Amino acid sequence: MSDEKVFLDEPGVKVTNARAIINGTTYALANVTSVKTFVEEPNPRALIYGAITFVSGGLLLLGHITEPGLVIMAVGAVVLAVYFFLLKPKYWVRIGTAGAETNAIGYKSAADAKRIVDAMNDAIVHRG
Repeated sequence: MSDEKVFLDEPGVKVTNARAIINGTTYALANVTSVKTFVEEPNPRALIYGAITFVSGGLLLLGHITEPGLVIMAVGAVVLAVYFFLLKPKYWVRIGTAGAETNAIGYKSAADAKRIVDAMNDAIVHRG
């Protein structure tokens, strides 16, 4: 077989026309049936709990229960703020084989995951 052609080589990830080594796990490209980006959205429970807490505090305020109502609304507002401003989607490089699909590596940026997916797709196409 000819020399391996390197499509991507960065810390934690190396993709050649024969294999992908991701965080110490080697995937033989001959066995890879698909590679794609998978987006894992933040768990919506925080959004639901925050909204319920915020509304509960508002209902207490309507019933003239001021101090507890304000505290409960503040807690709900904090949970909602965390959900909307701090919890972000995770972008996975998902590798499929005849046996299963696996999330090989996750990133906070879609561009980072796309770079790995593109390199693996280029390597698969290069193999023929």
